[in-house]
Amino acid sequence: TLGQDVLGRHTYLLNLGSSQYAENINWSATYINDVWHPTLAMGMGQNTFTLNRGEVRERANNFSLVGSLPLGQRHLLSLNYTLEAREDLSEEKNADYELGGDFSYLQFGYRYNFSRHYPYSVSPEHGRSIGFAIRHYSSALGGDFNEWLFTGDARAYLNNPLFHNHVFALRLTGAFALGPDYKEKFYLGGEQGASIFSVQTARVYPLRGFLQNSESGTGLFGAYLEYRFPIWHIERGIWTLPIYFERLHMALFCDAANTFGNGSEKDIEAVLERMIGRIRGIQASGGAEMRMSLDLGWQIPVTLRLGLALPFASKGKLINDPEMVTYFNLGTGF
Repeated sequence: TLGQDVLGRHTYLLNLGSSQYAENINWSATYINDVWHPTLAMGMGQNTFTLNRGEVRERANNFSLVGSLPLGQRHLLSLNYTLEAREDLSEEKNADYELGGDFSYLQFGYRYNFSRHYPYSVSPEHGRSIGFAIRHYSSALGGDFNEWLFTGDARAYLNNPLFHNHVFALRLTGAFALGPDYKEKFYLGGEQGASIFSVQTARVYPLRGFLQNSESGTGLFGAYLEYRFPIWHIERGIWTLPIYFERLHMALFCDAANTFGNGSEKDIEAVLERMIGRIRGIQASGGAEMRMSLDLGWQIPVTLRLGLALPFASKGKLINDPEMVTYFNLGTGF
């Protein structure tokens, strides 16, 4: 649930829920103050991180302070402090996962966004966005270790001039650490998307057709390509029920990504060498998704996804006998 005053200067958000594999109650509470520049936000909560269908579970209690400053209409600067206490809840401990500990960091971020969305669009149709962040984990801020982490994300949307609302969408993303400690890990796999009912965590990146597995690294790179197009502009509700169906659309996709780094890298050259080696061992998949865009309560947008994914490359080699994966999920990856 959420609430806001008439001028939009004070906003609160409260969230309570769980998931199939979490086996814990997840909650969060956020307050946003938009009286001054920059916009200030404070949040706290508890979330359970899961891998391998719940075999690996980690509970995180977190607190964060965020300041964000828009520059013009397309640029955004942000500064945030986060303190997170993680606890390993896995029934069987696994040496492949380094879970638990106190994580505390200060992060500076920048984002440029110039993308356009129209009434009959199935996604942004024109434009691009790019963002990066520099994060410093520090024991002086309340954590257990010291580490520098760099992340980046670029997206582009190109309209097909031959058909209305047909879009090529591209996302390139990556992250790498430069020590001196290497505690934060990234994981690949799954079909998770971002929506009001689901969370796309910063540590797990989607790779449709592959299960979330133990392959991890201190760095990650990924490329996601989709061709999106409408099938039916429904624009109808059901009597006076608080649900409104907007449109049925489809996406053809190809995902390629991998993790790299094990904490032994001493400088940027070693990080790049490790990353290039892992590019040759790429994991890739392709498939199609049927999507339904609808509004709940007449104002909350939700996208339902029914997908088929075929993993066709692993460790840089074609898979001889790939198995088709069927899934249902909420939200979209980008």
